[in-house]
Amino acid sequence: MRLYLDTTILAALTFFKDKDVERYSKCRKLIKNAKGKTVTFVISFYSIHELFLLPFDYEDEKTARRIGLTMLKEVLDIENIEITELLSREKRIIYQDSFHMSDRTDIPHAISAHVENCDGIVTYDSHFDQISHKIKVFKPDEVPI
Repeated sequence: MRLYLDTTILAALTFFKDKDVERYSKCRKLIKNAKGKTVTFVISFYSIHELFLLPFDYEDEKTARRIGLTMLKEVLDIENIEITELLSREKRIIYQDSFHMSDRTDIPHAISAHVENCDGIVTYDSHFDQISHKIKVFKPDEVPI
């Protein structure tokens, strides 16, 4: 099973782990349940960039960079993680009309999950429900593993 982890999941696992313990626990449980199973967690450079920028909304630049680096290290340490590159211009053009979402910043995530043959997107972002007819959308505690 290939699961695309949206930025909301990465943020719950790192930046918000002390602020939203319930989401953190559900995300950690998903990661733990995948151990020893044929599950690959897919993340893209879109998510990595968004995660790195998150602390800039709360901290000064120097502190935000330090926190961002720490969070990236935590994410890259997840077992069975696979990182995908940014979409080529060609792929964005080919697929952009297939994924209609009210939050256009989520479209590259949807296309990446599709192009990477993911079985679903794991997210807390309700915008992905708009494409659930094209790819399965799960919250961490809904993933069937």
